[in-house]
Amino acid sequence: MAEKNRVYEIAKAHDTTSKAILNLVQELGIVAKSHMSVLSDEDLELVEKHFSSLEEKGEKVIEKTARVEVEKAKTKPKRMSAREKLEAKRREKEAAREAAKQEPVEAQAETPAPAEPEDEPVPEAVPTVVLVPSASISGFDADLFTVSCRATLDGAGACPIVRWDGVDYVGLSYRDNRVSLAVHAFGAGGAVLGVGEFPGTRYLEDAVIDTIARTASLVGQGSTTITASWDELRALW
Repeated sequence: MAEKNRVYEIAKAHDTTSKAILNLVQELGIVAKSHMSVLSDEDLELVEKHFSSLEEKGEKVIEKTARVEVEKAKTKPKRMSAREKLEAKRREKEAAREAAKQEPVEAQAETPAPAEPEDEPVPEAVPTVVLVPSASISGFDADLFTVSCRATLDGAGACPIVRWDGVDYVGLSYRDNRVSLAVHAFGAGGAVLGVGEFPGTRYLEDAVIDTIARTASLVGQGSTTITASWDELRALW
């Protein structure tokens, strides 16, 4: 048989590998063991018909992962004529003009709406210490409590009270002389909103507000002190 019937010559003629040809002939039912195997004229004609069929489809035989696959043949891009080039440039300019017309609309649509002004937070009311005449404190149960502020703050028997958000907090002494203050919460019109007992001192002399710790301290006899948080005061009523 002619030398051109050997597998490696067939591969060379079709710009592929011997292994690709071996895989192909096996798929076609042709026996060939190596690149030196020789195909009969009938088998060669069958292989050539297969290649002709691939060429008509623009495909070729390639070797990949020990099997035959078909890859689309790469074709050279068609060269554009002068008229085609001019037409392509004209279409590009028209597309650019259309895009420019759309830009303002898109920009306007993407502009975020102005943010609504946020409500300014209402400043929190802060307790303050106020001096009131002891005679002005009334409305409590006189059988249990008494106004016993020491006349050391202004020499006129004034009592220090804590005034906070429309409520007056007044430390009254117990008539049984216990070492505690009965802190009364007085609302509008002098109505008693609530009462709480705070042991530790008696005979009110002074009051101190700590805005950092958020506490109110009532100073009594011998500088003994009771301290209540703002939350504890508000919890009285």
